[in-house]
Amino acid sequence: MAGGKPKRIWTKDEEALLTMEWRRSSVKGLAMVFGCSTTAVRSKARKLGLNMEERTETGRLVDTDPVMCEKLYTDDEVEFMLAVDKYKRDSGSKFPTSSEVLAVLKKLGYKK
Repeated sequence: MAGGKPKRIWTKDEEALLTMEWRRSSVKGLAMVFGCSTTAVRSKARKLGLNMEERTETGRLVDTDPVMCEKLYTDDEVEFMLAVDKYKRDSGSKFPTSSEVLAVLKKLGYKK
């Protein structure tokens, strides 16, 4: 690609996570977790057939089905959950230790 960034290659796990979190996560939060632009997130969501029209300015769906999502999480909660999920996928650890979770929190900017 001349002069531009190379096209992002999405893994099947990332596509599955995007699909799962699309209804309750902000586009900005998803972009942070996936390490890409909000444009890349929106483009992939469109290619996966995810609903684009009903999103609010924060990126959440206006009409959330309570069966699909019992709770609307805050952006901070979603960012944390996605960061832990990314850590689990990257490390292969299904059940991170307290120390590992603390490392994820610190990477997100947590300070005591």
